[in-house]
Amino acid sequence: MKKLSLLVIFALIVSVAIGKSNTSKEYNYGKRGQFVTARASYIMWDDISGFLPAASIEGIYGFSCNPWFMVGGGIGVTYSHFPKHITSMGESRSAIRVPIYVHLRTNILDRRVSPFVALNLGGGVHKGYIPLGYSNPEVENDFHIFAYAEPQIGVALRLKGGRMVDIGASVPLCNLDAGLKFGVGFTW
Repeated sequence: MKKLSLLVIFALIVSVAIGKSNTSKEYNYGKRGQFVTARASYIMWDDISGFLPAASIEGIYGFSCNPWFMVGGGIGVTYSHFPKHITSMGESRSAIRVPIYVHLRTNILDRRVSPFVALNLGGGVHKGYIPLGYSNPEVENDFHIFAYAEPQIGVALRLKGGRMVDIGASVPLCNLDAGLKFGVGFTW
């Protein structure tokens, strides 16, 4: 019985040692190094009269430090549409926002499907119509600089070669404006 117990203990030690030596990968999914992300989004800006529609495209370039943390810089273009019932002129108006930001992202798991949390911080420029409200006057063709923050949560599906598809929801904050943003991104 003693010999059998020693043999079982020896087998366990050998199997653990072999298991550890076969884990030559640093991690299973993701890719350490440079990455590029392209993202398309739909935004509903919160306004005094309800939600205003907007569409956004973004590009992010950065570095994946490990399977859990990515850092980079991004730039986007957001087109906002203001229906005629919101403007005092009785005509539809539009505006363009260009946020420029630092992108910080954490993948929660080292798995093929992983939830993630991201934060974009920076600023940008706005050109176009600004509706009356939130202590600002209605402006037809304004140009101004704004502060920008965007916390985001979502789920990523990691593909081969460090590629990834993700869907997420976020809350873009531009000075006093806020909204709900739903986006789809592709990383390579």
